[in-house]
Amino acid sequence: MNSASSSASVPPKLTATTITLSKVIFPNGEQKKITITIETCYHTKNMANKLFLLKLFDETDPFLFFECCWDEDSFLAFKNQQNLLVDFQGFGSKFHELLSHCRDDKERFQASLWIKDNVTATLTIEENTRFRTLDYLSVDLKVANQETIQSHFKQLLSRLYGNIENLQSQVASLETQLTQEKTKNEQITCQLRQLEVDTERKIEEWNREKEQQLNKIREENKTEREKWMEELQAKNREDAKKYEEETLNWKQKAEHLSAQESHLRELLEQTQRELTQVRSEKDELHTRRQQWTNEIETLKQEKERYLVELEQKKKRLEELEKKNRTMSDQLAEWEKDKKEKENLMSQVEFYRNSRYRLEEKLKHSIAEINKGNDVIQKLQEELKNTRQKAKMKSTIANQQEQLLQEKQHKIEQLMQEVQVLNQKLSSKERELEHLNQSLQTSNAKLEENQKVLESNQQLINWLNKELNEMQLSSHIISKPWKSSFPLATEKRDHSASSTIEKSAKNDNSLK
Repeated sequence: MNSASSSASVPPKLTATTITLSKVIFPNGEQKKITITIETCYHTKNMANKLFLLKLFDETDPFLFFECCWDEDSFLAFKNQQNLLVDFQGFGSKFHELLSHCRDDKERFQASLWIKDNVTATLTIEENTRFRTLDYLSVDLKVANQETIQSHFKQLLSRLYGNIENLQSQVASLETQLTQEKTKNEQITCQLRQLEVDTERKIEEWNREKEQQLNKIREENKTEREKWMEELQAKNREDAKKYEEETLNWKQKAEHLSAQESHLRELLEQTQRELTQVRSEKDELHTRRQQWTNEIETLKQEKERYLVELEQKKKRLEELEKKNRTMSDQLAEWEKDKKEKENLMSQVEFYRNSRYRLEEKLKHSIAEINKGNDVIQKLQEELKNTRQKAKMKSTIANQQEQLLQEKQHKIEQLMQEVQVLNQKLSSKERELEHLNQSLQTSNAKLEENQKVLESNQQLINWLNKELNEMQLSSHIISKPWKSSFPLATEKRDHSASSTIEKSAKNDNSLK
């Protein structure tokens, strides 16, 4: 490890990274976490000789400043010692990549500094894995020269001076803005004072105008009050006449409503009588319908019984026909036997006796066949009779069905009539309800009209009292009496007029 030379012909390109060391071990054994800055650059002293400079410092602590310098030969020794795979040119970029990992991924990559004797120090970079901690790099550092420290502080001072100049320029611009705003504020205050003076002058003028207007209004109110008193007296007289006329009209209307009520009661009694008659007719129709349904059911039962008898007789005829067929087959066989016997009689006399017997049997069978034929003829005659009877019964059944249809048609007509009567009943009931409602409304209106009449009479009495008091008293009517009295009279007049209009509408609807 060699110390760095100070002078350089070309200014080097610096690359700096700021990281937080996981631990810094001081010579006294104290450990801390410190944020440091590491700068690296390649410095060409000669065309053949190229150096790599590394600086480690703390901006808050000027005494913590270490450096390191390698040429290509010393870097080869360092490379072999640390088993590095990076060459001299690419070491700077890879070193800063490691530092960025230490800054970004603190749990995995950690950097630490061990200060041995305030002169030398060792920077180590480690990686924590699940199995063990791996040492990536360890760099030996020395305390920097005074020249490097001075150059570093010169750079810091130049930065500070630049910041101070910027701040001074900002302060000057702010002062100019303050002066401008002060001038604006002074102008605004002058305008406000002028506005205050103008407003005071306008307020005084407005007060004068309003006082003049108030005096005019007071004079007008006096004249209007006198006119109003005269009009009020005239209105009271007219109202008294109107109320008397209205009372007469209401009495006439009450008599008319009572007459309507009696007429409606008579209509109610008539509708109730009609209802009783319709209900009795409905019951009679219902009994007739039940009788006709019973007769129809009995006729249907008789028809079913006749049909069953016909089926039984048909079955018996089929059995007799089968017997007739068997007997005819037997006759054919007997005839064959007879022919054989005639042929044999010429040859054998022994069979004569048997022939006689067979002939007797034949005669007997013929007699039985004749009897069977007679029975068949009788059965055929019975069949004909039964068929004729069935035809008669079917005609009777058809006639009965026609009668049933006619009766059902009559029943339907009667039911329709019953429905019509029910509809009439419902309409009559509705009319009754409507009439009852109209009676109730008319009674309520009569009560309301009576109340209105009473209130009007009270109002007339009150007005008469007030007029008498006004005639007796010589004082001028005060303002509160004026404000309260006309409002009350207007409200009462309005209520009376509204009730009169409602009663007139109800009378028109009843008519």
